[in-house]
Amino acid sequence: MRKGRSLSLREFAIADWRLISLVAVAFMFGGGGVGTAIWNFIVQAFAFGLLLFSWPQVRERWSRLVLPVKILIIATCALPAVQLLPLPPNIWSQLPGRDLVYDALAVIGAEGDWRPFTVDRVRTAVALMGLVTPLAAFMLVRTKSSGFGTRVLQIIVIAALANFVFGGLQISAGTSLNPYLVLEQGRLYGFFANHNSSGLFFVLGLCALLGLAPGVTGRYGQAAILAIGAILVLGTLLTNSRSSTTLLLVPLTYAAALYSGVIGRGRKFEPRRLGAIAGAVLLGVALLFVAQTRVERTWERFAALEDSRTFIWEDASSAAGRYWPVGSGMGTLDEVFQVEESLESLQPSHARRAHNEYLEVAVEAGIVGLFLIIAWGGLLLYMWWTTRASGKVHWADGVGLALLCIALQSIVDYPMRNQTLLCVAGLLVALLVGALDSKKDKSIAA
Repeated sequence: MRKGRSLSLREFAIADWRLISLVAVAFMFGGGGVGTAIWNFIVQAFAFGLLLFSWPQVRERWSRLVLPVKILIIATCALPAVQLLPLPPNIWSQLPGRDLVYDALAVIGAEGDWRPFTVDRVRTAVALMGLVTPLAAFMLVRTKSSGFGTRVLQIIVIAALANFVFGGLQISAGTSLNPYLVLEQGRLYGFFANHNSSGLFFVLGLCALLGLAPGVTGRYGQAAILAIGAILVLGTLLTNSRSSTTLLLVPLTYAAALYSGVIGRGRKFEPRRLGAIAGAVLLGVALLFVAQTRVERTWERFAALEDSRTFIWEDASSAAGRYWPVGSGMGTLDEVFQVEESLESLQPSHARRAHNEYLEVAVEAGIVGLFLIIAWGGLLLYMWWTTRASGKVHWADGVGLALLCIALQSIVDYPMRNQTLLCVAGLLVALLVGALDSKKDKSIAA
């Protein structure tokens, strides 16, 4: 490939075939969460195989990472690994919340056995294995190659469009095309078991699209960007996800500021864009008209905001207090939550999740888990600012918006509990870390 020439589709595929294949496998098999263990194992085994196959690239990538990133990666992987280490009975029995485990083992005379830190070693081992996919996605992004940010954002947008197409076929054909057991028919699930995850993926695709938009020139190119944006907005609405529909405000507000010239080095609004914008608006209106009945279901769900989340949060907070400050072990909330569930909040269905990622981490990992979240958040904020300062303003904003949307939905859901979204999160973090890699390379060269 000659310098200064953009990658063709064929060169793109050759340059990033490992990354593309990982995203494809994670996308097709990783959207089901902990309830689809076999499919998750397929994704994790494939990711692990790619890491081994790409070991020279992985080793070189690791050597270029700045120390804070290395420390956080090691600490994140070490957390569930340490929770699996066996402890003598005089230590594990004194940990907060282990009295119930001790009493249960005493019934069968096994209270003197060595036990791991976690209350359920299988669940925590599964949580540890789940980190392989985002780690592989992170390590396989070729940050030294030119245009790596654009290529990764393109992959995310293409995957979001594929989710829309597959979800549309599901709605048309009924249950026969759904790869998972779903809560309610008629919603657009695509490759996910959870409609909130599917909706969030469309929002992430829209954020990635905004990162690409300023680099697309010409009337037809801008029209294509706006048309794809309209499709992704419609896809979000068709999932009937209230949280994802609300999150649309984040990228749409940014888009309004971008196209009005408020963002972007004093750029002025160009009247010739009016034709592209008008075309996209007409397309969006037409799509909404075609799917009017199904979109109305989303608005109806906003009219009935009562759900069981507040009760689950109260009971999960009680569980967090029982095991504070050390936690019960990664992946174990479903095991310990039942003890804390109050009679007033009993539901016919099984909660399984805290429906708040931060609260669930507090239960499972205590103060260490919350510290890691804060540390990652601070580092990502710094990396976003550094990437912007390096001149990659728009795709840095696209990545930052996507990570912000993940963080916001984590308040009411659990987006980081399926392999597909973990894979995408790994890609997004890798893009921001790429700016620090470049900064480090320049300082070494100087």
